[in-house]
Amino acid sequence: MGNPNAKAGRTSPMRVATFVANRRLAVAGKKWQVMPGGSETIDEVAAQMLQQSLRDANFPDLMLHLLETRYGGFSGSEIRWAERDSDVFPEWFVNVPCRRFRFDEFDSPRLLSREDFDGVALAPGRWVFGRNSVAGIVARSGLLRTATWFALFKRWSWRDWVIYAEKFGIPLVRGIYKQGATEEDKTELEQAVQDIGEAGQAMMSDETQIEIDEAKHGGDSTNLHASIVREANAEISKLITGSTLTVDSGGPGSFALGKVHETRSFDLVVADAEFVARRFREDIARPFLAFNGLQDAALPELIVHITRESDPLTRAKLAETLLRMGLLLDTEQLREDFQFRKPPTEERTLRPAAPSSPPAMDSEE
Repeated sequence: MGNPNAKAGRTSPMRVATFVANRRLAVAGKKWQVMPGGSETIDEVAAQMLQQSLRDANFPDLMLHLLETRYGGFSGSEIRWAERDSDVFPEWFVNVPCRRFRFDEFDSPRLLSREDFDGVALAPGRWVFGRNSVAGIVARSGLLRTATWFALFKRWSWRDWVIYAEKFGIPLVRGIYKQGATEEDKTELEQAVQDIGEAGQAMMSDETQIEIDEAKHGGDSTNLHASIVREANAEISKLITGSTLTVDSGGPGSFALGKVHETRSFDLVVADAEFVARRFREDIARPFLAFNGLQDAALPELIVHITRESDPLTRAKLAETLLRMGLLLDTEQLREDFQFRKPPTEERTLRPAAPSSPPAMDSEE
C-alpha cells in the first residue's frame, strides 16, 4: 500500500513543506499551452480541442497532484470524461490520495475501496498515474521517505534545545544570608529573590546578598542541537532542491557556488516539467485522440513555459537582440512579462522620442 505518513511528513516540518511547495509551484505555477504534435490541420484541430477542454477543467490541480510523485513515490488521478456534440473530452480530474492505492506482486497499482480491500486494477484511459523514476519498490521511492529521518532528527533536536533553554537558559537567582541573620532578614531575602525574578530589582539588608548564576557556555557540546538542526536542514535542501546555497547563505566563495547550485535547481524544475508533459501525452492526449477517432493526428504536446529567472533589464536586452535578428515577437507576451498594460487611449500612450536631427551647418563656413 501507499505510505500514509507521506502527507504528514510533507506538511509537518516547515522546511520540507516549503521546499516541496516551491518546487511544485515552479512548474504548476507557470503558464502552459497545448501545442500540435505535427503540422497537419488535424494536428492543430486536436490540440485546440484538447486545450480548450483543459482550460475548462481543473488541470492546474492535476499538475500539482502529479508533481507529488517525486515525494510520495507515485500519484493517481481519475479522469472524468464527458461527451458534448459527439466530442469526448476530459471534464474533471479527481485527485486520489496515496492511501487509496496498493501494489500487487507485479508492482501494478490497484484502487482500494470499502467493498474490495484487495483493490481493482486501474481502467485504461481513465487514469493519470505517475511513478517516481527510480529503481526498486514504487511505494518506497518517494523523496519524503528519505527526508523523514532528517525531519525526525531535526524535530527531536529542536525539542531538546527548547527544554535545555527552559532549564538552563534562564539565570538562577540565589539568596545567601549570613550565619547570624534573623528570621526577618530571611523573609526579606526571600521576597527580594522573588522581586528580582519578576521586577528585576529588590531591596534587602546588608546581612544578605543575592547571586545570579548563568549557564556556562563553551565547547562543542553546547552547539550540538544547533549543529544537528543545521545539518538536517542542509540534507533536506540537497534532497529536494538539489542544492543548499539557493536557500541559505554560505561562506567565502558562496556566490560562485550559488550559481552552480542554482543551475542544479533549474535542471530539477525542467525535469519535473518534462515528467508532467510525458504523463500528459500518454494518459490524456493518447486516449483523447482514440475516443474522438483522431488516431491519425499526432499526439499533442504540453509546453510549460519554464525560463531562468533574470532581471527585467536582461530580458529587455534579449528581446531587443532577437528583434534585430529578425525574430517576430508577441507584444502581448512582452507586456505580460514586464507587467505593462496596453494604453487605453491615445492620450495616455507614451511613445519613443524622435531622433534629434544634426545641427545645421553655417553656409559661410
